[in-house]
Amino acid sequence: MLGIAIILLLIIRYDQSIRIFSNKKIKKKTQLLDFDLTENVTPVNDSSCTKSHKSKKKIELKKPDTFFQLILEDDRGRELTLTFKMKPHTVSAKFINLIKKILTESDHQVKHTSWGVYPRGKGALVDLCKSLAAYMQHVNDNSNNGMRFMSSYPNPDNITRYQLNEIHSEFEKIMTKSHNVLTGEHNLKVPKIAKNDSQDSTSLNAVNGLVHALEHVLNRGPNKYDSFITTYLSSKPFVQPIPLDKEEYCLFTLESHFGDLLLGYGTTGKSLYHLYKDNDLKLIENGGRPSPQQFVTSNILVSFLHTKPHAEQLNDILAWTRQNHIEEKLGIDATAMENAHGYIKLGKLLILPEWRRKTENEMVALISPFHKITAYRIMERYQ
Repeated sequence: MLGIAIILLLIIRYDQSIRIFSNKKIKKKTQLLDFDLTENVTPVNDSSCTKSHKSKKKIELKKPDTFFQLILEDDRGRELTLTFKMKPHTVSAKFINLIKKILTESDHQVKHTSWGVYPRGKGALVDLCKSLAAYMQHVNDNSNNGMRFMSSYPNPDNITRYQLNEIHSEFEKIMTKSHNVLTGEHNLKVPKIAKNDSQDSTSLNAVNGLVHALEHVLNRGPNKYDSFITTYLSSKPFVQPIPLDKEEYCLFTLESHFGDLLLGYGTTGKSLYHLYKDNDLKLIENGGRPSPQQFVTSNILVSFLHTKPHAEQLNDILAWTRQNHIEEKLGIDATAMENAHGYIKLGKLLILPEWRRKTENEMVALISPFHKITAYRIMERYQ
């Protein structure tokens, strides 16, 4: 009897050692045991960034063993959970605190997912063009105030980056209802297209996400598996995003690797990095400016690819800006941290045990059918 009592006590203590924040009913609390929880989280290696953080009050994670989970679902209702171990820096802490607040203090829903998880092959281009055309048509069919997409619907046989830039420029005009300079604040408002049309926000944001997904697929080519996910949580009442501190801009990096969880852009428009990546000079020609990231939002980006090193990519951006005289036209310094080149790494994917002998392309193929993101979940394991 004493032995049984001890076992029960240990089970109770383990169950109480995990705190779960989720917008979905938990089916199995102990699923985290499938992963190696002894993996160390490495802090940011940038010495200048670390030094600058020491001079400011930091928002710390209470414990290093904090995990973020995405719950995915396929068309047959089967679930797949992606688990990420969070990095112990201040922006990661802000993100965790924001998600907890959304999950516990608001009505919330996973929305506006851009799904770019496709293995090698041409199927991705066909699927994305079909979806983008459908959302553009919805906006056009329901417009009663002249806000329409004038660009032709995308065709996988002849889609170009130039056409995608045209569609994205039209999206920005519809979102702002003017040619004004875009700022992050526009991300908080979505114009009405038609009265009592509950699909306004979904359709407009889906157009934006699908344009970026198509840009990515065109850039990678049919022989690569480079993939990504981006999504965010809606909230009612609206939970305000958390501003980035000046010192935290040194956490931005252009370099990412397979399984990185990145803080999403979460801003209407394009940063200087996005303009370079898409070779989008049209926004500047129309009087717009880059929109650097300013806030920590619920928007996330999951990277299933390997990029070039940060320094190499930064040199490419600087060469592009100088070739096109961007700094002179806009009066900016392209090397400044405030441009927020790239993304901030929040965490790293923990690979399922049964996937450890698979190639990265095989893992992408396994994830690809689970294109519906149904929930965010925060799990904290206390020692």
